[in-house]
Amino acid sequence: FGHVSSLAGSDRLDEATTRPLLAQLVAGVCSLSAQDVVHHDIKAENVLVETDEDGAITRVRLTDLGMSQSYAREERARAFCGSPGFFPPEMVLATSYDPFKVDVWSVGCVAIELLLGRKWFSEHWLPNSKLTEKPTEFTRGTQSALGRLKADLEREVSSATRNFVFECLVFDPAARPTIETMSEQSAVVVQQ
Repeated sequence: FGHVSSLAGSDRLDEATTRPLLAQLVAGVCSLSAQDVVHHDIKAENVLVETDEDGAITRVRLTDLGMSQSYAREERARAFCGSPGFFPPEMVLATSYDPFKVDVWSVGCVAIELLLGRKWFSEHWLPNSKLTEKPTEFTRGTQSALGRLKADLEREVSSATRNFVFECLVFDPAARPTIETMSEQSAVVVQQ
């Protein structure tokens, strides 16, 4: 097993490689959710991949459950946790949040890093993570980054993959789908 980030020799993965990887990542998060567990720190460095002799991904493992926590289904969370660039807006903007929606946002962030590369992620997405003490600027910066993301993804990936990413990155957690819904959508993305 190696880190998923080690696969991106040119700083990013192609869409054909990324789609099944994301589907397996979503399946792993679904397995946690079925046990009422939220990972809280999904990022590329916590995704391990096994490849065959041709370099094709055969298995994905989600690691580092150090921040994970069990929740009752209607329970609200208050902890601010996760890695910069991967924690959802509600951790900054709300006093409590639905813990089962945070991993969905993080999966979308992993997709950004894989599809557009670490350089894009560091320049256009990550800086908002440093604005947690300034909620208005954080909101404005994140919305701006989402706009840039939309334009850049339109040039790089299929509409199905773009839709998957933007479903994960719905700013309002009440409107963001569950990981179970994303599992159904990831199956569609992989089949295209």
